[in-house]
Amino acid sequence: MITNKIINIVKIKCRLLFRKSYSNLIKLFYKLPTYNFDFNENEMPVKPPILDDICLPPFMGPKDHDDYTSLMKIIMHYKPNNVLELGTAHGNTVANICNHLSDTKVYTVNAPIEKQTGNLVTYNLEQNDIGRVYRNHGFENRVIQIYENTLYMDLSKYIDGKIIDLVIIDACHDTDYVINDFKKVIPFVKKGGIVLFHDTHPSMDNHLIGSYTACMILRKKGYDIKHIENTWWGFWINNS
Repeated sequence: MITNKIINIVKIKCRLLFRKSYSNLIKLFYKLPTYNFDFNENEMPVKPPILDDICLPPFMGPKDHDDYTSLMKIIMHYKPNNVLELGTAHGNTVANICNHLSDTKVYTVNAPIEKQTGNLVTYNLEQNDIGRVYRNHGFENRVIQIYENTLYMDLSKYIDGKIIDLVIIDACHDTDYVINDFKKVIPFVKKGGIVLFHDTHPSMDNHLIGSYTACMILRKKGYDIKHIENTWWGFWINNS
Protein backbone atom coordinates (compact mmCIF):
# COMPACT_ATOMS: atom_id res chain seq x y z
CA MET A 1 0.00 0.00 0.00
CA ILE A 2 2.80 2.39 0.94
CA THR A 3 4.67 1.50 -2.24
CA ASN A 4 1.63 2.21 -4.42
CA LYS A 5 1.08 5.53 -2.63
CA ILE A 6 4.68 6.54 -3.24
CA ILE A 7 4.42 5.53 -6.90
CA ASN A 8 1.27 7.65 -7.34
CA ILE A 9 2.92 10.66 -5.70
CA VAL A 10 5.94 10.29 -7.99
CA LYS A 11 3.67 10.05 -11.03
CA ILE A 12 1.81 13.23 -10.05
CA LYS A 13 5.06 15.11 -9.45
CA CYS A 14 6.42 13.93 -12.80
CA ARG A 15 3.27 15.12 -14.61
CA LEU A 16 3.49 18.51 -12.89
CA LEU A 17 7.18 18.80 -13.77
CA PHE A 18 6.48 17.91 -17.39
CA ARG A 19 3.63 20.43 -17.57
CA LYS A 20 5.79 23.22 -16.15
CA SER A 21 8.68 22.32 -18.48
CA TYR A 22 6.34 22.31 -21.49
CA SER A 23 4.89 25.68 -20.49
CA ASN A 24 8.34 27.19 -19.98
CA LEU A 25 9.37 25.95 -23.43
CA ILE A 26 6.37 27.60 -25.09
CA LYS A 27 7.09 30.74 -23.08
CA LEU A 28 10.45 31.12 -24.85
CA PHE A 29 8.56 31.87 -28.07
CA TYR A 30 5.02 32.92 -27.13
CA LYS A 31 5.25 34.79 -23.83
CA LEU A 32 2.33 37.23 -23.58
CA PRO A 33 3.32 40.88 -24.11
CA THR A 34 2.52 43.06 -21.11
CA TYR A 35 0.05 45.90 -21.61
CA ASN A 36 -0.85 48.81 -19.37
CA PHE A 37 -4.37 50.16 -19.84
CA ASP A 38 -4.15 53.97 -19.73
CA PHE A 39 -7.63 54.99 -18.65
CA ASN A 40 -9.00 58.52 -18.77
CA GLU A 41 -8.87 60.06 -15.30
CA ASN A 42 -12.25 61.73 -16.00
CA GLU A 43 -14.04 58.39 -16.26
CA MET A 44 -16.39 57.46 -13.43
CA PRO A 45 -14.51 56.24 -10.35
CA VAL A 46 -14.61 52.61 -9.24
CA LYS A 47 -17.07 52.04 -6.41
CA PRO A 48 -16.12 50.21 -3.22
CA PRO A 49 -16.78 46.51 -3.79
CA ILE A 50 -19.68 44.41 -2.69
CA LEU A 51 -17.67 42.12 -0.43
CA ASP A 52 -20.01 39.14 -0.01
CA ASP A 53 -18.03 36.08 -1.16
CA ILE A 54 -15.67 38.25 -3.22
CA CYS A 55 -13.08 36.12 -5.01
CA LEU A 56 -10.72 38.70 -6.57
CA PRO A 57 -7.41 39.97 -5.17
CA PRO A 58 -6.66 41.90 -3.03
CA PHE A 59 -9.86 40.96 -1.16
CA MET A 60 -9.21 37.24 -1.59
CA GLY A 61 -5.79 35.73 -2.14
CA PRO A 62 -2.59 37.78 -2.51
CA LYS A 63 -2.50 41.45 -1.58
CA ASP A 64 0.22 42.54 -4.02
CA HIS A 65 -2.11 43.35 -6.91
CA ASP A 66 -5.69 44.54 -7.42
CA ASP A 67 -7.73 42.51 -9.90
CA TYR A 68 -11.01 43.98 -8.66
CA THR A 69 -10.14 47.60 -9.49
CA SER A 70 -8.55 46.60 -12.80
CA LEU A 71 -11.69 44.76 -13.85
CA MET A 72 -14.05 47.54 -12.79
CA LYS A 73 -11.94 50.16 -14.62
CA ILE A 74 -12.27 48.06 -17.77
CA ILE A 75 -16.00 47.73 -17.14
CA MET A 76 -16.39 51.49 -16.70
CA HIS A 77 -14.26 52.20 -19.78
CA TYR A 78 -16.04 49.82 -22.18
CA LYS A 79 -19.52 50.18 -20.61
CA PRO A 80 -20.68 46.86 -22.08
CA ASN A 81 -24.36 46.33 -22.80
CA ASN A 82 -23.96 42.55 -22.70
CA VAL A 83 -21.43 40.65 -20.58
CA LEU A 84 -20.72 36.91 -20.70
CA GLU A 85 -19.01 35.34 -17.69
CA LEU A 86 -17.77 31.77 -17.46
CA GLY A 87 -17.37 30.90 -13.78
CA THR A 88 -20.20 32.48 -11.76
CA ALA A 89 -19.13 31.06 -8.40
CA HIS A 90 -21.23 32.81 -5.73
CA GLY A 91 -22.04 35.68 -8.11
CA ASN A 92 -19.91 38.43 -6.58
CA THR A 93 -18.33 39.58 -9.84
CA VAL A 94 -21.75 39.76 -11.50
CA ALA A 95 -23.08 41.79 -8.56
CA ASN A 96 -20.22 44.27 -8.77
CA ILE A 97 -20.62 44.66 -12.54
CA CYS A 98 -24.35 45.32 -12.14
CA ASN A 99 -23.63 47.73 -9.30
CA HIS A 100 -21.41 49.80 -11.61
CA LEU A 101 -23.57 49.75 -14.75
CA SER A 102 -27.32 50.04 -14.37
CA ASP A 103 -28.31 48.82 -17.84
CA THR A 104 -25.88 45.95 -18.39
CA LYS A 105 -27.23 42.44 -18.96
CA VAL A 106 -25.06 39.52 -17.81
CA TYR A 107 -25.03 35.94 -19.07
CA THR A 108 -23.12 33.79 -16.57
CA VAL A 109 -22.22 30.11 -16.65
CA ASN A 110 -21.37 27.71 -13.82
CA ALA A 111 -21.73 23.95 -13.51
CA PRO A 112 -23.33 22.59 -10.33
CA ILE A 113 -21.08 20.14 -8.53
CA GLU A 114 -22.75 17.09 -10.11
CA LYS A 115 -21.90 18.42 -13.61
CA GLN A 116 -18.46 19.74 -12.76
CA THR A 117 -15.25 18.28 -14.21
CA GLY A 118 -11.61 19.38 -14.46
CA ASN A 119 -8.87 19.88 -11.89
CA LEU A 120 -7.99 23.58 -11.50
CA VAL A 121 -11.28 24.77 -10.01
CA THR A 122 -11.86 27.14 -7.08
CA TYR A 123 -15.33 26.11 -5.89
CA ASN A 124 -17.56 23.03 -5.91
CA LEU A 125 -21.03 24.51 -5.48
CA GLU A 126 -24.56 23.25 -5.22
CA GLN A 127 -26.96 24.94 -7.66
CA ASN A 128 -28.60 27.03 -4.91
CA ASP A 129 -25.25 28.58 -3.99
CA ILE A 130 -24.31 29.56 -7.54
CA GLY A 131 -25.05 33.26 -8.03
CA ARG A 132 -26.49 33.87 -4.56
CA VAL A 133 -24.67 37.22 -4.15
CA TYR A 134 -26.23 38.94 -7.18
CA ARG A 135 -29.63 37.54 -6.18
CA ASN A 136 -29.26 38.79 -2.61
CA HIS A 137 -28.45 42.27 -3.94
CA GLY A 138 -31.47 42.43 -6.25
CA PHE A 139 -29.78 42.03 -9.65
CA GLU A 140 -31.44 38.75 -10.64
CA ASN A 141 -33.70 40.39 -13.25
CA ARG A 142 -30.63 41.47 -15.27
CA VAL A 143 -28.89 38.09 -15.22
CA ILE A 144 -29.28 34.95 -17.32
CA GLN A 145 -27.86 32.13 -15.19
CA ILE A 146 -26.71 29.08 -17.15
CA TYR A 147 -26.06 25.88 -15.17
CA GLU A 148 -23.78 24.08 -17.62
CA ASN A 149 -20.31 22.56 -17.85
CA THR A 150 -18.43 24.81 -20.30
CA LEU A 151 -17.07 21.76 -22.14
CA TYR A 152 -20.59 20.84 -23.25
CA MET A 153 -22.49 24.13 -23.23
CA ASP A 154 -24.24 25.40 -26.35
CA LEU A 155 -24.33 29.18 -25.97
CA SER A 156 -26.53 29.57 -29.05
CA LYS A 157 -29.43 28.36 -26.87
CA TYR A 158 -29.10 31.55 -24.82
CA ILE A 159 -27.32 34.14 -26.98
CA ASP A 160 -28.47 35.24 -30.43
CA GLY A 161 -25.49 36.22 -32.57
CA LYS A 162 -22.58 38.58 -31.96
CA ILE A 163 -24.04 40.66 -29.13
CA ILE A 164 -21.42 40.25 -26.39
CA ASP A 165 -19.26 43.28 -25.59
CA LEU A 166 -17.15 41.76 -22.81
CA VAL A 167 -16.33 38.19 -21.75
CA ILE A 168 -14.76 36.98 -18.51
CA ILE A 169 -13.22 33.48 -18.66
CA ASP A 170 -12.83 32.37 -15.06
CA ALA A 171 -14.15 28.81 -14.89
CA CYS A 172 -11.93 25.70 -14.77
CA HIS A 173 -8.33 26.81 -15.37
CA ASP A 174 -7.05 23.57 -16.88
CA THR A 175 -5.34 24.49 -20.14
CA ASP A 176 -7.69 22.51 -22.38
CA TYR A 177 -10.74 23.99 -20.63
CA VAL A 178 -9.54 27.57 -21.12
CA ILE A 179 -8.89 26.93 -24.82
CA ASN A 180 -12.34 25.31 -25.12
CA ASP A 181 -13.97 28.24 -23.34
CA PHE A 182 -12.31 30.80 -25.60
CA LYS A 183 -13.36 28.94 -28.74
CA LYS A 184 -16.91 28.63 -27.41
CA VAL A 185 -17.30 32.37 -26.75
CA ILE A 186 -15.65 34.02 -29.77
CA PRO A 187 -18.60 33.39 -32.15
CA PHE A 188 -20.68 35.68 -29.91
CA VAL A 189 -18.19 38.53 -29.38
CA LYS A 190 -18.83 41.80 -31.23
CA LYS A 191 -16.15 43.47 -33.28
CA GLY A 192 -14.21 45.55 -30.77
CA GLY A 193 -15.36 43.33 -27.91
CA ILE A 194 -12.90 42.21 -25.24
CA VAL A 195 -12.26 38.78 -23.73
CA LEU A 196 -10.63 38.67 -20.28
CA PHE A 197 -8.82 35.62 -18.88
CA HIS A 198 -8.49 35.54 -15.10
CA ASP A 199 -5.69 33.80 -13.17
CA THR A 200 -3.29 34.48 -16.03
CA HIS A 201 0.22 35.52 -15.01
CA PRO A 202 3.73 34.89 -16.41
CA SER A 203 4.94 33.42 -13.12
CA MET A 204 2.74 30.39 -13.88
CA ASP A 205 2.82 29.57 -10.17
CA ASN A 206 0.46 26.84 -9.00
CA HIS A 207 -3.05 27.38 -10.46
CA LEU A 208 -1.80 30.20 -12.73
CA ILE A 209 -0.06 27.78 -15.09
CA GLY A 210 -3.20 26.48 -16.83
CA SER A 211 -4.68 29.70 -18.15
CA TYR A 212 -1.34 31.31 -19.00
CA THR A 213 -0.31 28.22 -20.98
CA ALA A 214 -3.67 28.24 -22.78
CA CYS A 215 -3.19 31.90 -23.69
CA MET A 216 0.27 31.17 -25.09
CA ILE A 217 -1.09 28.30 -27.18
CA LEU A 218 -3.85 30.58 -28.50
CA ARG A 219 -1.26 33.27 -29.20
CA LYS A 220 0.68 30.70 -31.21
CA LYS A 221 -2.50 30.15 -33.23
CA GLY A 222 -2.65 33.86 -34.07
CA TYR A 223 -4.76 35.37 -31.30
CA ASP A 224 -3.07 38.52 -30.01
CA ILE A 225 -3.57 37.86 -26.31
CA LYS A 226 -1.72 40.12 -23.88
CA HIS A 227 -1.18 40.27 -20.13
CA ILE A 228 -2.37 43.31 -18.17
CA GLU A 229 0.50 44.70 -16.14
CA ASN A 230 0.44 44.11 -12.36
CA THR A 231 -2.65 41.88 -12.53
CA TRP A 232 -3.72 38.29 -13.00
CA TRP A 233 -5.68 39.26 -16.13
CA GLY A 234 -5.01 38.41 -19.76
CA PHE A 235 -7.05 39.92 -22.57
CA TRP A 236 -7.87 39.70 -26.27
CA ILE A 237 -9.77 42.21 -28.40
CA ASN A 238 -11.82 41.05 -31.37
CA ASN A 239 -10.67 43.23 -34.26
CA SER A 240 -12.29 41.13 -36.98
